Amino acid sequence: MMSGRANGAMYVTAGAKGCYYLSQGKMKHQNSFKVEVVDTTGAGDVFHGALAYALAEGSSQEQAVQLACATAALKCTQPGGRSGIPDCDQLNTFLSVYD
Repeated sequence: MMSGRANGAMYVTAGAKGCYYLSQGKMKHQNSFKVEVVDTTGAGDVFHGALAYALAEGSSQEQAVQLACATAALKCTQPGGRSGIPDCDQLNTFLSVYD
């Protein structure tokens, strides 16, 4: 079990299955966003970058994981690693569909 192995934060991405993470010692799950996948290159890097950014900006852990999953999903809809990274406007438009 994840909670017995780490005292800090732990995030495990699972592609189309979303993300599993520890929150206050309990395992939580964030579903992935359903998208038409074109290219997964860089999706993990984009996830971790978005997660770090959201946490640094003061988002809750749950909000940060959701944002990171959305960012990675949106990246997967575009070809290329770096060229497929969404900007904030694209991400906000994408997330507005799911609110």
